[in-house]
Amino acid sequence: MLGYFSQEERYHNISNWALSVLSNHHIEKVFIEDYAFAATGRVFHIAENCGVLKYRMWMANYEITPIAPTQIKKFATGKGNANKEDMQVAFITETGYNPKQELNLTDKQWNPSSDIIDSYYICKYGNNLLTIAQ
Repeated sequence: MLGYFSQEERYHNISNWALSVLSNHHIEKVFIEDYAFAATGRVFHIAENCGVLKYRMWMANYEITPIAPTQIKKFATGKGNANKEDMQVAFITETGYNPKQELNLTDKQWNPSSDIIDSYYICKYGNNLLTIAQ
Protein backbone atom coordinates (compact mmCIF):
# COMPACT_ATOMS: atom_id res chain seq x y z
CA MET A 1 0.00 0.00 0.00
CA LEU A 2 1.39 3.37 -1.00
CA GLY A 3 -0.36 5.42 1.70
CA TYR A 4 -2.11 7.66 -0.84
CA PHE A 5 -4.61 7.26 -3.66
CA SER A 6 -3.49 10.09 -5.94
CA GLN A 7 -0.54 12.40 -6.48
CA GLU A 8 -2.62 15.26 -5.08
CA GLU A 9 -3.17 13.32 -1.85
CA ARG A 10 0.54 12.52 -1.74
CA TYR A 11 1.48 16.21 -2.10
CA HIS A 12 -1.02 17.09 0.62
CA ASN A 13 0.44 14.44 2.95
CA ILE A 14 3.98 15.66 2.33
CA SER A 15 2.98 19.27 3.00
CA ASN A 16 1.16 18.19 6.19
CA TRP A 17 4.36 16.57 7.40
CA ALA A 18 6.48 19.62 6.51
CA LEU A 19 4.06 22.04 8.19
CA SER A 20 4.01 19.91 11.34
CA VAL A 21 7.83 19.94 11.48
CA LEU A 22 7.91 23.72 11.03
CA SER A 23 5.28 24.19 13.71
CA ASN A 24 6.87 21.77 16.18
CA HIS A 25 10.20 23.59 15.89
CA HIS A 26 8.64 27.08 15.99
CA ILE A 27 10.08 28.04 12.59
CA GLU A 28 8.95 31.36 11.13
CA LYS A 29 11.21 31.78 8.08
CA VAL A 30 11.83 29.11 5.46
CA PHE A 31 14.68 29.01 2.95
CA ILE A 32 13.93 26.72 0.04
CA GLU A 33 15.79 25.80 -3.13
CA ASP A 34 14.29 27.54 -6.12
CA TYR A 35 13.65 25.78 -9.41
CA ALA A 36 16.59 24.87 -11.63
CA PHE A 37 16.18 26.18 -15.18
CA ALA A 38 17.93 23.24 -16.86
CA ALA A 39 16.35 20.53 -14.70
CA THR A 40 15.44 17.20 -16.25
CA GLY A 41 13.47 14.20 -15.06
CA ARG A 42 10.21 14.45 -13.15
CA VAL A 43 10.33 18.24 -12.93
CA PHE A 44 6.56 18.69 -13.26
CA HIS A 45 5.88 16.40 -10.31
CA ILE A 46 8.49 18.20 -8.25
CA ALA A 47 7.06 21.59 -9.24
CA GLU A 48 3.49 20.53 -8.39
CA ASN A 49 4.60 19.18 -5.02
CA CYS A 50 6.65 22.28 -4.28
CA GLY A 51 3.78 24.53 -5.36
CA VAL A 52 1.42 22.86 -2.90
CA LEU A 53 4.01 23.14 -0.14
CA LYS A 54 4.76 26.81 -0.85
CA TYR A 55 1.07 27.65 -1.03
CA ARG A 56 0.32 25.95 2.27
CA MET A 57 3.33 27.59 3.96
CA TRP A 58 2.16 30.97 2.61
CA MET A 59 -1.37 30.32 3.93
CA ALA A 60 0.15 29.49 7.33
CA ASN A 61 2.06 32.83 7.28
CA TYR A 62 5.57 31.44 6.91
CA GLU A 63 8.08 33.78 5.31
CA ILE A 64 9.47 31.88 2.31
CA THR A 65 12.77 32.78 0.65
CA PRO A 66 13.63 30.82 -2.50
CA ILE A 67 17.34 30.54 -3.27
CA ALA A 68 18.62 29.78 -6.76
CA PRO A 69 20.61 26.54 -7.06
CA THR A 70 23.47 28.54 -8.60
CA GLN A 71 23.64 30.73 -5.46
CA ILE A 72 23.88 27.67 -3.24
CA LYS A 73 26.58 26.11 -5.42
CA LYS A 74 28.61 29.32 -5.47
CA PHE A 75 28.22 29.70 -1.70
CA ALA A 76 29.37 26.11 -1.12
CA THR A 77 32.16 25.82 -3.69
CA GLY A 78 32.88 29.26 -5.11
CA LYS A 79 31.46 28.14 -8.49
CA GLY A 80 27.86 28.72 -9.51
CA ASN A 81 28.05 25.82 -11.95
CA ALA A 82 29.46 23.28 -9.48
CA ASN A 83 28.40 19.69 -10.04
CA LYS A 84 27.40 17.07 -7.46
CA GLU A 85 30.99 15.92 -7.05
CA ASP A 86 32.16 19.48 -6.32
CA MET A 87 29.40 19.90 -3.75
CA GLN A 88 30.30 16.59 -2.13
CA VAL A 89 33.99 17.53 -1.87
CA ALA A 90 33.10 20.88 -0.31
CA PHE A 91 30.74 19.21 2.17
CA ILE A 92 33.20 16.50 3.22
CA THR A 93 36.01 19.05 3.53
CA GLU A 94 33.84 21.30 5.70
CA THR A 95 32.10 18.69 7.86
CA GLY A 96 34.30 15.60 7.73
CA TYR A 97 31.14 13.60 7.00
CA ASN A 98 30.59 11.56 3.82
CA PRO A 99 26.88 10.86 3.42
CA LYS A 100 27.38 8.60 0.39
CA GLN A 101 29.71 6.40 2.38
CA GLU A 102 27.42 6.38 5.43
CA LEU A 103 24.44 5.45 3.24
CA ASN A 104 26.42 2.78 1.36
CA LEU A 105 25.76 4.42 -2.00
CA THR A 106 27.71 3.58 -5.13
CA ASP A 107 29.70 6.19 -7.07
CA LYS A 108 26.76 6.60 -9.47
CA GLN A 109 24.10 6.95 -6.77
CA TRP A 110 23.52 10.49 -5.56
CA ASN A 111 20.23 10.54 -3.72
CA PRO A 112 19.62 11.09 -0.94
CA SER A 113 23.23 12.21 -0.27
CA SER A 114 23.06 15.13 -2.73
CA ASP A 115 19.79 16.25 -1.12
CA ILE A 116 21.44 16.18 2.32
CA ILE A 117 24.37 18.24 1.01
CA ASP A 118 22.12 20.76 -0.76
CA SER A 119 19.92 21.08 2.34
CA TYR A 120 22.93 21.72 4.53
CA TYR A 121 24.15 24.56 2.32
CA ILE A 122 20.66 26.04 1.90
CA CYS A 123 20.33 26.13 5.69
CA LYS A 124 23.79 27.61 6.13
CA TYR A 125 23.18 30.20 3.40
CA GLY A 126 19.86 31.18 4.98
CA ASN A 127 21.48 31.46 8.38
CA ASN A 128 24.11 33.78 6.89
CA LEU A 129 21.35 35.94 5.39
CA LEU A 130 19.64 36.15 8.77
CA THR A 131 22.92 37.04 10.49
CA ILE A 132 23.67 39.80 7.96
CA ALA A 133 20.14 41.21 8.38
CA GLN A 134 20.58 41.61 12.14
